[in-house]
Amino acid sequence: MYNNIIFDLYGTLIDIKTDEERAEFWDSLAAAFNRLGAPYEPSLLRERYLTLVAEALAGNTKTQYPDTRVYGVLDKLLKEKGVISDHTTLYQLCRQFRRLSTIYITLYPGIRDMLAVLTAAGKRLFILSNGQREFSEGELQDLGIYSFFKGLYFSADYEISKPDPGFFRILLHREDLQCSDCIMIGNDHTTDIAGAAAVGMDSLYIHSNHSHPIMAEQVPATYRVVAPGNVGQAVLQVLGLVSFTSL
Repeated sequence: MYNNIIFDLYGTLIDIKTDEERAEFWDSLAAAFNRLGAPYEPSLLRERYLTLVAEALAGNTKTQYPDTRVYGVLDKLLKEKGVISDHTTLYQLCRQFRRLSTIYITLYPGIRDMLAVLTAAGKRLFILSNGQREFSEGELQDLGIYSFFKGLYFSADYEISKPDPGFFRILLHREDLQCSDCIMIGNDHTTDIAGAAAVGMDSLYIHSNHSHPIMAEQVPATYRVVAPGNVGQAVLQVLGLVSFTSL
């Protein structure tokens, strides 16, 4: 049916809630900066962080859907206090940023089994996510599904986000894939489904707790799954691989 399965990540495979507005988050992040020799008051750290992000996004004129690396923003915040950090320190600071902002994170039901079934059936699996590599790689590892994927593509690395077809084409070009042999699976009708349609790729829409308030019937996807109890099983049924679930 399809040999290459391209997944969105959050709201599709991973159920997550983060909150970067809490005062406790900025208090803890400021403490982390202070330990690195970069003293910030929490409110000023928040203000400067948001300013740097806004400037980076506004300065990106190559796409209507820009993104930027939190890694680079945190690096600038340290340098503004005279602190030069190595890659390991910055990577760990990114991970700490994410952990401090995370309320909960878990896989949707049936995801790990689904990925195992798809792999056993000879499918090649990819991630195409509007997100940060420094956040997501560790989360994929912690949740035990990192090894299933042949390629991980995060918008911040390329400063371009879904639904820009250019982001889809980066994956297609680098992996030497044809749209006719791929399907995009995601929970967002604008970024995932519209983006796939823009490059002529079939899609599977999953209406999850992170989807926009829209009737699934209105989403122009090739296939639709609405509020499944077991997301993984529902995807396998659509892909015609239910018989593999005994593996």
